[in-house]
Amino acid sequence: MRRLRRAWSWYNRAHSGYGWLGWLLGGKTGAVVGITALAGLAGVTGIAVTQPDLLPSLFNRSVPVAVVTQQWDDSIVFPIEGHDKAGRKAAFDVVVKTRNITWVHGSADQLAKSGQPISDTDIATQLFGPEVRQGLARSADVIAVGAASEEGTESEETTRAERRGRTAGVWLAQALSPQTHIWVLNLGQFRPSCAVGQGTDTSWERPFMIIGVRQQEPGVDLGEALRSAMAGKTNLPSTQCYSRYELAKLN
Repeated sequence: MRRLRRAWSWYNRAHSGYGWLGWLLGGKTGAVVGITALAGLAGVTGIAVTQPDLLPSLFNRSVPVAVVTQQWDDSIVFPIEGHDKAGRKAAFDVVVKTRNITWVHGSADQLAKSGQPISDTDIATQLFGPEVRQGLARSADVIAVGAASEEGTESEETTRAERRGRTAGVWLAQALSPQTHIWVLNLGQFRPSCAVGQGTDTSWERPFMIIGVRQQEPGVDLGEALRSAMAGKTNLPSTQCYSRYELAKLN
């Protein structure tokens, strides 16, 4: 009996609400619109209760935009900003060498320029020119990125990407101030199905890429903020373009 009374009570409320909506919105059509709106609200409310992580994707469907790039020496720089899940912000400078400098295919410790290996004695001058050093000097944290091309198995290329990131991290530590915190981001293997606009002279399969954390709010989760910052860009690949996303401190 209690269940029947409760059901009747809810029916009366719904019926009264239906009539109120019909009067407010103007006849049957208004009532239908009102009920539809209520149904949508109920759906969003259900998601908020059962799957709250999906809410940002519902309300933040922004149109992809192109990053206005800069140039430091012979590197292309993508200034971007993002937020972690708590809303704390960080600003990044994604520094990418032009496509004539990439990791040697199959190697984790050697780069090539226009197909010719770069010697150990030339690494510092080729990678860290005056403008790159000056630009990264404003970052207390710098991230060395490791990525691998689509050829080969995912496990092999993910391991190679990790080693490339660590190699780049060692080069960074030698080029920057000892007070700089060095991180390594392993992106793993590039996904061939990922389409990235051709707005810049860069290669995204096995690039030499480093990321300066230009600004950061106290307590920000850099991994979450960077993932957010890289999303929704037409000329910069999102983290979904790679098989892995692992950020760890090198020092």
